[in-house]
Amino acid sequence: MASVALTVGAWGFAQRPYVLPTSLTVAQAAGAAQTLRWLALVTAIAIVLVGPALVLLYQLDTLGELEPLTDADTRAARAPGDNL
Repeated sequence: MASVALTVGAWGFAQRPYVLPTSLTVAQAAGAAQTLRWLALVTAIAIVLVGPALVLLYQLDTLGELEPLTDADTRAARAPGDNL
């Protein structure tokens, strides 16, 4: 219940036009248009480069082409001092 109440409260707070009360509006706090365009471009490039690799990895995993982890693999990944 608390999570729902906090979400509704945050949504209501987000409807206000100010980032800092009565001094900085959302429009004033936004980055410059050129900066936002570069950010969109870099994000698009990252999606184009990383997206196919993630799709391939997902397909290989669902088709069972990847080797399952063994107990030796999981023991090797433990940090010194882990007592499991």
